[in-house]
Amino acid sequence: MSKLLIPFDSSRHHIYVEFELLDDKGIVRKGRGILDTGAPRTEFADSYLSHLGILDIGHNADVKMPDGQQTKKYHKIVLPSVSICGHHFKDTEFIVSRFEKSWGIHALIGLDLFRNARITIDYKSAQIISEPYELKNQLVKP
Repeated sequence: MSKLLIPFDSSRHHIYVEFELLDDKGIVRKGRGILDTGAPRTEFADSYLSHLGILDIGHNADVKMPDGQQTKKYHKIVLPSVSICGHHFKDTEFIVSRFEKSWGIHALIGLDLFRNARITIDYKSAQIISEPYELKNQLVKP
């Protein structure tokens, strides 16, 4: 994989990125998330997963956010296929969270998705630059 350039709107308060998720029926679903450089794990909104038919939140309807919080992690789920910022994740475990409804997003994109790449957030050019780490002892052909 070569260097990827992912544009974002640097005038916004957060860095919004689009992603694709393959649901259990094999349908590609698009979503919008916020890149959260302080989050160690990626979280998907329970309402989004429920809307796609991937998660039944009926038995978790009573999940409440603690006072002063805008998100509540409460479950884990393995998703069959997720593509975010050019990175593909197959059969990967993610966190399920209840988000403040006013956020209007489907995911908080955490650092767990970028452990195998060098990520640069370039505000001047309004791009996320993703470069894979070179494998040690890998021969480079001219």
